[in-house]
Amino acid sequence: MDQDNPYASPAIADDRPSGTAKTCWRDNELLVMREDGILPQRCVYCNAPSQATFKFDVTSSFTFRIRSAILDLGICDSHRRQARRNLFIRSSVDLVGISMLLISFSLPLSRIGMLLFALFF
Repeated sequence: MDQDNPYASPAIADDRPSGTAKTCWRDNELLVMREDGILPQRCVYCNAPSQATFKFDVTSSFTFRIRSAILDLGICDSHRRQARRNLFIRSSVDLVGISMLLISFSLPLSRIGMLLFALFF
């Protein structure tokens, strides 16, 4: 506290990287950033400390001005593993679906081809 001013607000410890406090802030439900903004190294899902980051491309066309930004968002280890697992599952399902589609077109008049086509369409 300032000794000269007894009504000054108390100082708090700030664990954010330098420049973070002035370059990004919250406005109700929105994250507001300056162009040179730096986000803190926290997980975007659970707010735990994070070491890993992933790039997220944001495009906005508010008032007919197209703005684009690439953000480095933090992610903790548990959510990173979960995202990798979900990506593997989605890719596997896509691969199975495409292969079944190709098999159904390669057997156009057989019963198996018609059955596979009917199941997936």
